[in-house]
Amino acid sequence: MKYRFLRYPGMRAKAATMSFDDANVCDVRLVEIMTRHGIKGTFNLPGTAFAEERRGGRISASDAEALYYPNGHDVAIHGAQHMCLALAAPKDAIVEVIDNREFLEGFYGKIIRGMAYADRGFTSDTVKELLRMLGITYARVVATTGEFSLPADWLEWSMTCKANAKSRDELLDRFLSADVSKNYVAKRDPMLFSLWGHSFELPDQWDEFDAFCAKLGGREDVWYCTNTELYEYCHAYDCLVFSHYNRIVYNPTQIDVFFEGSCKEYVVKAGETLIIND
Repeated sequence: MKYRFLRYPGMRAKAATMSFDDANVCDVRLVEIMTRHGIKGTFNLPGTAFAEERRGGRISASDAEALYYPNGHDVAIHGAQHMCLALAAPKDAIVEVIDNREFLEGFYGKIIRGMAYADRGFTSDTVKELLRMLGITYARVVATTGEFSLPADWLEWSMTCKANAKSRDELLDRFLSADVSKNYVAKRDPMLFSLWGHSFELPDQWDEFDAFCAKLGGREDVWYCTNTELYEYCHAYDCLVFSHYNRIVYNPTQIDVFFEGSCKEYVVKAGETLIIND
């Protein structure tokens, strides 16, 4: 097997995910649009409590319970005080992450290991090392790439574009029209369209964003996933164990993994050992 490339569930070469911050009441409209078009995302929620009623543009406890997981989305850490971790003392950065994580895990009853950097939205080597020690698996920055590649560093994840970027629709057209199968054999990398933003930036363009989601959603060739699902799937792919000459592959995870090897398609089911006959 000369080259090997990850493929998403169903042997798809394309995936799409979204990431929105700050638990704003505009999330209600945003979730309705995304869910209607079959698009999934992760909502990064700051703080250590939800108010009983909507307050200062923030969602209520009942909103937080009903909005995200029941509609196929998930949540992630955004800091107890919405603090820029790279500007904080290490001890304060640790508390910022732990307190927010403890609250969210207690409220939702789920393990939460992803996050988005708050405030200025950048990171540092020191912060990333702290996050590794705290068990955080991925963290999104605010910088964007205009590209469709998977993160090179999951703790410094730069997404394709922002939700209200002028380049958003042109980038979507490029993504949808691309055909990975026609690429040269060494350039068949999987594609990812990832978008981030704040729902409160969208009310003056709800119709345009709805049309954008209608165009992106409902496609057989795209895997729609949360940020967390994407990380977990890619991690499962990285956990595949190959024999010396790649004639045997073992999947030690609980996730079925798809990949392309030398222009052939393979799926290794959870816990399965597969003999590759090239």
